[in-house]
Amino acid sequence: MLLENEVLEDLQYNNLYIIQKKDGFRFGMDPILLSDFSEIRNHDSIVDLGTGTGIISILLSQKVKHCSIKAFEIQEHMANMAQRSVLYNQLENKILIIEDNYCNYIKYISKNSIDVVVCNPPYGRQKSTIQCEDSSKNIAKHEIETSLQNTIQTASELLRFGGRFYICFPSTRLIELVEALKMYKLEPKKMRLVHTKINKSPYLVLMESVKNGKPFLQILPPLQIYKEDNIYTEEVNKIYHI
Repeated sequence: MLLENEVLEDLQYNNLYIIQKKDGFRFGMDPILLSDFSEIRNHDSIVDLGTGTGIISILLSQKVKHCSIKAFEIQEHMANMAQRSVLYNQLENKILIIEDNYCNYIKYISKNSIDVVVCNPPYGRQKSTIQCEDSSKNIAKHEIETSLQNTIQTASELLRFGGRFYICFPSTRLIELVEALKMYKLEPKKMRLVHTKINKSPYLVLMESVKNGKPFLQILPPLQIYKEDNIYTEEVNKIYHI
């Protein structure tokens, strides 16, 4: 099950585990927050754009009894880890890992057929942020194999009328995000800003948009990660099932 330089980590939730590299790209807090923010209904069809090692798909699979998730991952070794995590957790009846660029979705999924699309995309603009030596980390963190517009266009094409798109993105690029969503007929509906501490500027935005929805944006109370003593807030502990 485990290859060299891999570790099986306990998610401390519903007896779930995930395979990760010991010193390669590892998921952080953002996909956990996005998974919690995403509203999943029973029997939803879901597409996860750029699943990495599968963390979002695995967590979403636990929100309802019945759902089907197709998770795209372009990097072979990460798709392989995600697939093995799915098998280890016996979630193959809910999650299908697809090793391909999600822009090629039409080979696997019909247009206008999906209830929910979710994405924790690369945040760094190509050639505008410092990149690291690890090419795998670069692809996961920087817009090398995709772009924000490609991601949102793909989500819009996949979603049925009234389908929901969930994304997390740097708050500094909020205007860019909203403009791209509206360009592809995804109307922002719910937004939540995430702060490390309440007296700090937000670093992340969680956004729900609806395909062909009517204009109406609900701004939710901010999410604070740490108390003044650098301990997780009660809400974050709840998100982590602590």
